[in-house]
Amino acid sequence: MTEHSHGRRSNETGMPVDRRNPGDAYLQRELDDNRRGEFALVWKTGLALVFVAVLVAIRVIFFS
Repeated sequence: MTEHSHGRRSNETGMPVDRRNPGDAYLQRELDDNRRGEFALVWKTGLALVFVAVLVAIRVIFFS
């Protein structure tokens, strides 16, 4: 374990021992991961809208 400047101890995985105060670096990694996940949702939403549009077009063309 290593001693940080704030007096908190951290294990080898980078996870802080005190779960009530996870640490700035850990929180920043979580925010970055969430931001990437949210960016991927934009593409998935667009793909879903295109899929629905294709289904509607097929319904209008073949079943009306």
